Amino acid sequence: MRILTKSLFFALVLFAAAPARAQWLDIAYHLVSGPTMGGGAMHYKDGILWAGNTTLYYSEDTGRTWKNSVFPISQSQSGSVTDISFLNKDTGVVAVGGEICRTTNRGTSWTIISPQSSPLCNRLIYRSSPSAIYVCEYGSSPGFFVSTDEGQSWTSSPMNGALCFTIARSGTIYAQVGGSIYSTTNDGIRWDSVGAIGIPSMDSYSIDIDSCNSRQLYILNENYMAPGDHLSKVFTSSDAGMTWVAAFTHPTKFFAGSMAVSRHAIFAPTWDEGIYRSTDHGATWTNCAPPQPGGPLNAPDSRSICPINDNLVFVLDPWGTIWMTNKSGVDSLKEENFPAGGTLNVARQTLFDR
Repeated sequence: MRILTKSLFFALVLFAAAPARAQWLDIAYHLVSGPTMGGGAMHYKDGILWAGNTTLYYSEDTGRTWKNSVFPISQSQSGSVTDISFLNKDTGVVAVGGEICRTTNRGTSWTIISPQSSPLCNRLIYRSSPSAIYVCEYGSSPGFFVSTDEGQSWTSSPMNGALCFTIARSGTIYAQVGGSIYSTTNDGIRWDSVGAIGIPSMDSYSIDIDSCNSRQLYILNENYMAPGDHLSKVFTSSDAGMTWVAAFTHPTKFFAGSMAVSRHAIFAPTWDEGIYRSTDHGATWTNCAPPQPGGPLNAPDSRSICPINDNLVFVLDPWGTIWMTNKSGVDSLKEENFPAGGTLNVARQTLFDR
């Protein structure tokens, strides 16, 4: 079992001091500026928690205090943070509008490393082994890029129209294009058709992989910006994307598009009805954050939920307030309640290597 860090210890003590009924705490009221109808992201790596929209902040003590980072692009340029991914405490990348910006000093300064001019970068991942930056740009051709030299040069991939992608620990990349799923095992040099969901037009902002089973995939089909069939759905696949099941369905507008996976849970924020959680690989869902004034909710097309483990979860709401729970939103998840047994690891860093 990993040693409990001081910052995580503070988060647990802070929450324990709150009334038992308060499963979520607003720990930073209206901290982050930005539009309420889109954008925003959170990320955690090696003890540093990031939150951004049209301003960017980070915390070195799990939300107790926050520092204002230099914003990656000039204030004369427009754009909000759409994704954040760090390699370690200091080195990471942030997507702001269509620009990709990299820092090596924890946000003191930034360098623009964008592969091309683009209206929007809707997903980026900074992997550590082997070191590479992966970028998905919506509305551009080409739309998928890989850099293996810290953004000095980029290789484009013939994967246009990808809405979202994710990377397994094996290195296999899964991307969604419309209602079809593609995969690559060579960083996008060749893509293979894996399967289809059966719906030709889908507004889906997130795809992810189960933390324990690399063949278990999840897609959050929110249909928020483009109504599609007027249903918000969570799709699950147990065979690496070959076949899919709509495990949860609700009339739009409902899900915000963000999704995050911890060791034993999946979190799917809504726009105005709290946050839904599944602990059985997406088969069933419960609301772990019933609506309360101000949040916790997510803006549409954001990546503003960040679980550090099954129980300690952070949310950036549409009004810039940061919320925290150390009870998985409603009830603490315990390792012994899951088939594998064992002791719950407080810091599961491998979850954030993807």
